[in-house]
Amino acid sequence: MALVEYRVEDGTGDHIKADHRMSVRQVLSEWNPAGFELVELHEFLPGQHMFIFQSTDWDGAPGVDPRSVIADYDVLDAISAGHIEVIASGQGPETLNLRINRTRSEPMVITFPVGTYFESAGGRSDMVASRDGVVVLSEDGPQSWSVMVRKAHRTLPVPEAGDRLEIRSADEHRATRNVTWLFQGTGLHPQIAPTVEQLALWIASENAGYDELAEYASAAPIPTERTVALAAAYTASAGIDITVKQIWADREKFVPALTDENLRRFFEN
Repeated sequence: MALVEYRVEDGTGDHIKADHRMSVRQVLSEWNPAGFELVELHEFLPGQHMFIFQSTDWDGAPGVDPRSVIADYDVLDAISAGHIEVIASGQGPETLNLRINRTRSEPMVITFPVGTYFESAGGRSDMVASRDGVVVLSEDGPQSWSVMVRKAHRTLPVPEAGDRLEIRSADEHRATRNVTWLFQGTGLHPQIAPTVEQLALWIASENAGYDELAEYASAAPIPTERTVALAAAYTASAGIDITVKQIWADREKFVPALTDENLRRFFEN
C-alpha cells in the first residue's frame, strides 16, 4: 500500500492546509497501531513523503515474499538502546545540525517530536525543535541531519558550529512543547508564522513583555502591534495562562492599535 503526504519536517509543505500535511512521525503513529509496517520511505517527490506499507498479518502471495520491515525509533529511545550515536551542534538561528551514526547495520527511521529541547552550554541559547524531525539511516557511517528550531532564550546568542547541545525530551519543557506543537498544526501564513511563533515561545518561556518583543516583531510584514497580539493569543491557545504574564499587563501598549475586532475582543474579555 502506498501513501503520499506533504512534508512537515522541512517546511516545504507550509503552503498546504495543515490537515493535508503530516510528518513521518505522525503517519507512523497512526499506521503502525492500525496493523501496517513500513517497508519503504522515499523523499524524491517535491515537498512530499512517499510511504510503502504492508499489512502485519500478510504472509506473502505466490511468488511474492513479505518485505523486510524498516524499524522506526524515537531519537532518545534509539540513543538509550545504543542503536545510534548523535552529536548536536549549532547551525544558525533556525537550524541545528545533528551528526548521526547508526551502530547496527539495518535500515531504520529515526524521529523526534516537535518541541524536543536542545540544551546548550557556555552562555548560548537553548533551542527548541519547531517541527517533528526525521532521518532515514540506510547506510553505515555518519550522516548530517538538519533540523528546524527556534531560540528558547531571547537575549542569548545562538549556538555556533563548535557548540554542542544535549537532546532533551519535549515533555521536560511543557510550555515550549505546547507552543511549538500548536504552530506545527496551524495554517498561519508562512511569511508571518516564524516571527509569531518565536514571540510566543519567549512569552511562554521568559515572560517577555511588549517592549522586549516589539523590535523582533517588526520583522513581520504586518503591524508590530498585531504581530505581538497574535503571538499572545496563540500562546493562550496553547493552554498557557497569559493573564499572569507580562504581555497581558502590557496590553494597553498594543491593543488600541488593533483593527481586527475579533483579536481586540480577545484582550478585552
